[in-house]
Amino acid sequence: MKSKNNLPSAEMLLLEARGVVGRDAPLNVDTYASVIGELRDGKNMSFGKIAEWLGERVGREINKGIIYRVYSDWAEARANEEPDHDEPEHYSDEEQYLRAVHELEEEILNFTMQRANELGSGGYTVSEAVENVLRRIKQTQADEKAALEADEAKEKEGKAK
Repeated sequence: MKSKNNLPSAEMLLLEARGVVGRDAPLNVDTYASVIGELRDGKNMSFGKIAEWLGERVGREINKGIIYRVYSDWAEARANEEPDHDEPEHYSDEEQYLRAVHELEEEILNFTMQRANELGSGGYTVSEAVENVLRRIKQTQADEKAALEADEAKEKEGKAK
């Protein structure tokens, strides 16, 4: 709404300014350094392709020179980190899966023991709690599998018609 002298109102300019801030505010590409590193090292993408990929996701045009600078800084920082000599740099998919499962097991055990200590036994043991949770997980997985099979059957039925 314009005022008497055909100037936009302060309210309208404030609304427009709020829209501009989100769209035109400077973007700190450094916050995406690990993403850029993964795309460059893990996927072997060019700096131009990374700029295009990231730009599409953040809704901004990003210069490949900025991507190069962020990647270079990130790679240098990684090179200066102390290497962990106990673990190999790369794991097979199976090794990664097993490590993730082991970490999950440890988290579940630690959480369960902590909660059991907080609540006291009350006749309900930790092993009973874990058995109940395991039963629920198995039922959820069975339900998900049944739903997937039903969807697949319906899709096959639709193609047969």
